[in-house]
Amino acid sequence: MQKLGIFTVAVTGLLGACATVDAPIDDGGGQRTRAASEYEAAANSVAPSKPVKPIIASLPGDDEFTAPPILSSIMDGDTISLNLTMGAGAFPNVELENGEMQIIDGNCQFGPVEGVTQLFVPTGDNHLLMEITLGGVSFPANTVSCNYAPGAGGLPDPSGVPSRPTIVSVAGCYFVRMSSVPTANLLTLAPLPGAACGLHP
Repeated sequence: MQKLGIFTVAVTGLLGACATVDAPIDDGGGQRTRAASEYEAAANSVAPSKPVKPIIASLPGDDEFTAPPILSSIMDGDTISLNLTMGAGAFPNVELENGEMQIIDGNCQFGPVEGVTQLFVPTGDNHLLMEITLGGVSFPANTVSCNYAPGAGGLPDPSGVPSRPTIVSVAGCYFVRMSSVPTANLLTLAPLPGAACGLHP
């Protein structure tokens, strides 16, 4: 497992938009939702009541300022098997185990990314926000990784230096809650064991 090869960024509009009405406000004036923590215990103890919905998508989408239709199809109470890739223009902000906020970009090291607790996904639609809680070692099927873009294959560039990964992937099994925040809907994905989606670590 590798440590994050990523750059620290300021937590600005996205986290403010993701904050729920009853979310705590830190001393620095930044806001971040803890809805995922509230849903996690319930999600872990409840078996899916309807079929698992596979969600396979890539960001950014084809249309500017629009989320891929499959992301817009996610509803409150869904259990989803997620395979989401994010490339240039849609790299996610993440929260680490120590509470630090960073962004993963295409310069991260190839392979699994260690120490991420939450991702804040830029869906492409300002009216659709997504927050994903990985769940830690108790949920080994839920992963974040850096990968080579299709066709890149890690081949050397003309200088002979191997290319860096250019996409970030998040996968796993999650239970969805949808809530309303000013001008947007927030999808909060809480971790489920991989077996709930037929996945294996």
